[in-house]
Amino acid sequence: MTRFEIRRAQPTDMDELARLWLERRDVYLKNQALHEPRQEEAWRAAVQHWITREDAAVLVAERDAQLIGYMVGWVRENLPQVEPTQFGLVSEMSVDGHCKQGGVGSALLQEMKTWFAERKLTWVEVRVPTLQPIEQAFWRSVGAQDYRDHLALRLRP
Repeated sequence: MTRFEIRRAQPTDMDELARLWLERRDVYLKNQALHEPRQEEAWRAAVQHWITREDAAVLVAERDAQLIGYMVGWVRENLPQVEPTQFGLVSEMSVDGHCKQGGVGSALLQEMKTWFAERKLTWVEVRVPTLQPIEQAFWRSVGAQDYRDHLALRLRP
């Protein structure tokens, strides 16, 4: 099986990134009652901006000129008087469910950890949907622990 490489996303990756995002979105919509993710055009515009930011990293896994996964990481400011003052946040991760190759998520995470370490970050938080047990199992398998509950409340006008 051909290996894959991990690299920073480029503007030319938008079609493949959108394909992976749409696949992830469709899985989430089956379980998500609170809100629908952004529409594709808005998401593409956001990613175009993210790949230029100093405080963000959009990493992709590529095999045979096709993207098979991506991960989005951020440098975030912590609450005042809370150490560490900054932390890493993984806000999105998607691995192509059809790629039939293990280790993609772990490789993306390893590269993201390097990016965080280059910024002297020692704490990483990750957003994992409540009803996504496979994603939760991945993060637990790499050492992540339950830290806090993040709840949502819809306000109606």
